[in-house]
Amino acid sequence: MFLIGKLLTYLILPPGGIILIWAAAGVFALRRRVHIPAILSFSSALLLYSLSIQPVSNFLLFPLEKASLQNGETEPQLIVALGGGAISAQFSPDNLTDTSRVLSGDSATRATEAAALHLESGLPIAVSGGSPLEEGVESEAAAAFRLLVRLGVPSEAIIIEGESRNTWENAQYLKDETEFRSIYLVTSAYHMRRAIESFSAQGYRVTPRATNQRVAAGGFTFWELLPNSSDFGNSVLALHEHVGRFFYRIRYGSGGYRLLTTGGS
Repeated sequence: MFLIGKLLTYLILPPGGIILIWAAAGVFALRRRVHIPAILSFSSALLLYSLSIQPVSNFLLFPLEKASLQNGETEPQLIVALGGGAISAQFSPDNLTDTSRVLSGDSATRATEAAALHLESGLPIAVSGGSPLEEGVESEAAAAFRLLVRLGVPSEAIIIEGESRNTWENAQYLKDETEFRSIYLVTSAYHMRRAIESFSAQGYRVTPRATNQRVAAGGFTFWELLPNSSDFGNSVLALHEHVGRFFYRIRYGSGGYRLLTTGGS
């Protein structure tokens, strides 16, 4: 009974239920000999199914997370923790103001790893990230500062860069805040490759410290071939990173190769 319930959960809840609806629509259109809608329905169902299973999400994530295994060439002088999202939380237990934000997504995990690394090494921490989509609220770096202090990091050991809007600007703007160029780079494993490329291109020597690993080890079982929202989310994250790396090559490409001259990502 447990296995039946688990199977029904995969098939009824999104994305499984949506896949079944699109497949059923394809069958209905095919029976009515309406071929183009049938092809579109089956194609949509197949695409969503593919993005929602672990073998595909692993395939998309693997070349990104593999960068986390890169070894640093020098002894780091600074810990850099990149932001990954912050919100003006309605139900935060902290005594915050109307403009305060709390870390969301992978940000809290990155800050926690940076705090642990500080306690191990004694190195200062630089937190980087602004509030590019909201005006009149505190930066993500300020929210990270507050969490780091709660985790036991002395405030004088934290450098705040709260103006950057993307990973490239994280590296660019930190140059004005500190002269350290050999760093531990703390970010999510799926984001590590783009982060290393951005910081290395601007003269930093990087030792990666990845968090939030998502590539599953070992072989695949029957359950990994069933569509689920977790693997769909992983696939979307991976596609976002691949597109982001392509955009950075165009926008910030080395050797003066820049097709775009304004804007962020």
